[in-house]
Amino acid sequence: MCGIVGSVGIPIDSYRSYLLLTSLLAKTQRRGSHATGHFIVDSANKTDFFKAGIPSSIYVSLPHWTNIQNVEHKAFIGHARYTTNGSSKNNNNNHPFVSPSGNVGLIHNGTIYQYYKYRNKYTLDGYCDSEILLHMILQKNNILLGIKDIYTQLGATGDFACLLIYRNPDTNTTKLYFFRDPGRPGRFIDARDILGQVFFCSTTDIWRDAIYEHPDYDKLRHLRIDIIPAYQIWEVDAETLNIRRHNIIQPSRPKSKIPARLQPLLSLQKRSGQCVTSGNCFGDSIFAGKLDGCPAGQPTGWAGYLDIDRL
Repeated sequence: MCGIVGSVGIPIDSYRSYLLLTSLLAKTQRRGSHATGHFIVDSANKTDFFKAGIPSSIYVSLPHWTNIQNVEHKAFIGHARYTTNGSSKNNNNNHPFVSPSGNVGLIHNGTIYQYYKYRNKYTLDGYCDSEILLHMILQKNNILLGIKDIYTQLGATGDFACLLIYRNPDTNTTKLYFFRDPGRPGRFIDARDILGQVFFCSTTDIWRDAIYEHPDYDKLRHLRIDIIPAYQIWEVDAETLNIRRHNIIQPSRPKSKIPARLQPLLSLQKRSGQCVTSGNCFGDSIFAGKLDGCPAGQPTGWAGYLDIDRL
């Protein structure tokens, strides 16, 4: 697993926003410590990004990071990587992945299980499966259509939570997109009244730990932490903070993908309506933990509808 964080909106106080982003990125190391990176757009609509094969707790002490405390930014995404495909020693495999124009930056938490099926379709700079997602989007020449195409192409075999920033050079505007499927978590926090921004992160515990030593802790701790629904694309305008939500038709998962030992769990849906798999687990990936929501205390399905912070 990896961890992702993001923010949108011009901050009321750039330094206080920097303190929170620093803490968020450092705390996200618990989800991946092999590499760290960020992509940022400032108020003048200029972009910058950096990445390195080091843990985020060290990354936030580098000049490339500390210098952003002086930047009035309007969109930011940051990534803490747990390596699956592609060594973190090769920086081409680390996040963010950036378009040749520099207008699009993407970070991804998850695994593209059909990576080798798609790899030969694109010219990649590295060997990380996540890079494929950027190419799928760019191929459509339209960000929203490109994101929708990811759901179409990956279908039930997708496993992703992504943050993407798009700087439109023609209109001099910027948008941030968040999208995921049930396999990976995502949280949203509206801090407009306190910091002038909205924030995204992988899990609730990361947000709560990150704000603990922040100067505005007494205000931030009362904010609601929303779970971002799967199969929904969130499009946030960096200038107005207007949020548009685009629903995706849920792909079906072939019944043949469900292991035989999980078949008994499917009957729970008929008896209680709380089946942990809802027909959405596949392969042999099972977490050993148990979920309070399952009346039978059965093992949780790897990619069920229930949002599990451990993913």
